Amino acid sequence: MLNVPKTFAAGDSVVWTDAEIYGADGLLFTSDVYSLSFAFRGTQALNAVAVADGAGFKTTLTATANIAPGDYFWQAYITKISTGERLTIAEGRTRVAPNLAALTTAFDGRSETEKQLDQVNAAISARLAGKAVAEYQILGRNLKYVPLTELQEMRRQLHRELNQSAQAKNGRNRRLARFTR
Repeated sequence: MLNVPKTFAAGDSVVWTDAEIYGADGLLFTSDVYSLSFAFRGTQALNAVAVADGAGFKTTLTATANIAPGDYFWQAYITKISTGERLTIAEGRTRVAPNLAALTTAFDGRSETEKQLDQVNAAISARLAGKAVAEYQILGRNLKYVPLTELQEMRRQLHRELNQSAQAKNGRNRRLARFTR
């Protein structure tokens, strides 16, 4: 597995090293014979070329100040220096967090699911506290709130989505080749 960070903040200088890389067929990719490159794609495009670090590689991302926050998918590929042959060896996903130091306005870092869960919980709390009526009519117009059982089911579903999202974030990047340290 390559050591591409799972997350970093926009504006950060990001550095990681990868030791010797073995392809799926057992072929060793070393920095004296191959170059290692990364293509990040999301709201914007960002490319990086690693430099030799012993037999391995060192990658530095320095132009992240103007990159938009969000999820970026990446691919890593090895290019044979003598022939230009290229092979994609790994892919994954990295989240770029906002640069909070550069923000001058309010910031809510919650996901949409977290915001919706908070809204459902507030609606349930209001209903249980007797502050919300289930249904009423004014001048011939009706308003009916979502039944409490549906709100509770929404809450369960939103909890499941948050748990799945947390599991995905804690998961590993997809591996296309075998690596050793």
